[in-house]
Amino acid sequence: MDVARHRRRYPSTPAVVGSADTAKFAEVPGDYTRIAVGAPVSGWLSYASAYSAAVDFTPDAPTRADETLLLYFTSIMAARSIVVVGLGAVTQDEVTAAAAVAPGTPLLQVDTDAVAERVAAIRRVASVRVQRQYPSTLRVTVIEDVVTTGGDSLRTVEVLRNAQLEVIHLVVVLDRDEGGAENIGQAGVPYSPLFRVSDLTLD
Repeated sequence: MDVARHRRRYPSTPAVVGSADTAKFAEVPGDYTRIAVGAPVSGWLSYASAYSAAVDFTPDAPTRADETLLLYFTSIMAARSIVVVGLGAVTQDEVTAAAAVAPGTPLLQVDTDAVAERVAAIRRVASVRVQRQYPSTLRVTVIEDVVTTGGDSLRTVEVLRNAQLEVIHLVVVLDRDEGGAENIGQAGVPYSPLFRVSDLTLD
């Protein structure tokens, strides 16, 4: 893992690492809680000390609604739905299964890069973008590779609309110029192929 990059993406989340790995954070600035698991490390809280903490807890102040740890560790802003846009031959179920985000996972705990990598491994998917939409939605934008007649795309659009989801755009890498653009246009879905077969010079 690129520790510095991870801290930039999640600057306020606590770092809980094995004692042997704490040195990786020596050059990573930030005002975040550091907890070492294992041998004591100077400047780090000891994970083991949690076992000796008092059972009763008395807060020293009211918990703010925007407290980072509250949002990170509770279900206040948890993933309750996954909205997938840009679908064609790939189905919503395929994307949801590949994303592997358990319902109720706090959005701040979702590694969007890892979700994108898993979804991108689906055959026919060219690229993926994953975004958090607070308070409780994970948005997955899929760019597929090929559209022929648009039949698979339109069936997926119908499923999403029946689920009260808005399909805002369909993006594919290649349109084979076999009626897909016309059929998708008639369904009222904005459509953008990056390339068309008619634009390519094939020997």
